[in-house]
Amino acid sequence: MRIVRILLKTLLYGCLATIAWMLTLDGVVNHYFADPHPSTVRLTSTSKTAVVFFTAAQSSGTAHSAPLKSLWDERGDVIIVEYNPNRFVGQQIAYDVYRQLVDWQYERAILIGASLGGLLATDVIDNDRAGTTHLQYAVMFQGVPLDSSDLYHQDSADAIARAWYPGPVTNYVGTDLMWRYVYNPPPPYMLGPDVDQKQLAAQHQVGRHYPLSGWAGEVRYIAHHRGFERNQYVGIPLVIMESEHDTVVKPTANRWRPVFGSATVIKVPEAGHVDFVEHPDAWRQAFQKGFASLKGW
Repeated sequence: MRIVRILLKTLLYGCLATIAWMLTLDGVVNHYFADPHPSTVRLTSTSKTAVVFFTAAQSSGTAHSAPLKSLWDERGDVIIVEYNPNRFVGQQIAYDVYRQLVDWQYERAILIGASLGGLLATDVIDNDRAGTTHLQYAVMFQGVPLDSSDLYHQDSADAIARAWYPGPVTNYVGTDLMWRYVYNPPPPYMLGPDVDQKQLAAQHQVGRHYPLSGWAGEVRYIAHHRGFERNQYVGIPLVIMESEHDTVVKPTANRWRPVFGSATVIKVPEAGHVDFVEHPDAWRQAFQKGFASLKGW
């Protein structure tokens, strides 16, 4: 019996070690073979001002921005940034977008950042400052954390950032299982009165099938993002939109204001965390106020 127990224990430890190596190899494969570059969708090309949208985690920029694109189009050429859902590398995304703006010869850009998208907006500005061609910028934030301490579930985010590097095998085995139990879109009674059901279905479809490798990279980007200095972006207009019922990111206006020197803060009643599709009218009104506050833009 003792020999049997030893064999069973050895077999168990061997299986666990094999699984650990497989998961490690899975992350390595994703790192070397998944494309870190984003794609950009430019809806028009008639203005010298770009309106660039960086979406939130676990979402598609096209689906997320659907209720607002016509409003944004009044301010310039709308450019939607789509991350590769299999691999998220924030620094690469920001650099590619900056280079694209330069190549398209824009003179000004309104950077709209939803949640982690706001951090990408700051990285675009940093790339501009390090480059040789410079644009004028205005920034609009919706529920943007400075780091993981601004998240209501900081401990979980930090644990994912430290230890979890999923890849294609994990995506195949775990994505559906994970989001089946964890992804919970709001029930109908919590939606705004003017929801477009097709836009809602498209947005939720993306969330339900978003690869774990991309999502973990997005969480890691927030947790490991470099810090900010006082007056780092002074002179760049900042509009902060804060949802009434954000359960993902804590209010951060008082943390962002010193970084930019000043900010216009707009409250979004009834809305949750960057839920443009679920409360389109509330967000349209917020953006109208935000654009009105950007004098000269």
